[in-house]
Amino acid sequence: MTRLWILFTRLTAMWFAEEQEADHQSHAVEGELYCGCCLEACPQYTKVEVQREADETSEQLRQREDEAFDRSFSGAHSMNQAVLMNSHPTGKMTATSRIEAMVAQGGIQNCGKAANCQAVCPKEIPLMTSWGRAGRAATLHTLKTLFGT
Repeated sequence: MTRLWILFTRLTAMWFAEEQEADHQSHAVEGELYCGCCLEACPQYTKVEVQREADETSEQLRQREDEAFDRSFSGAHSMNQAVLMNSHPTGKMTATSRIEAMVAQGGIQNCGKAANCQAVCPKEIPLMTSWGRAGRAATLHTLKTLFGT
């Protein structure tokens, strides 16, 4: 009985330590400001401007704008928010759609890892840690999709 109790307490301590680490990581990326400093400092993020053509309807213009936005880099703020949502127990249920958006055109692969976003963040959010977590999730998702698991 003593060995079983020791094993139980060790497993409980390991589980609790993992949960604490996950909580700590989530709290670190939670402080999003939405100030846009990261976007201003990012060399990959560019403003998307679509001009209306002469014979174009509003619906056609909106469709061209949506296509242009989909091709452009979304920036650190959106990736950080996706990582934060995916780390929450409720957000894990819909994590697949966010990960698919992260690996789509204009997603995580467009980041040059200059780390300017983290350097200029007024709340000192560890954005490169978020990028690492997003990259890991994207890699796992891609491998699962590739091998059909």
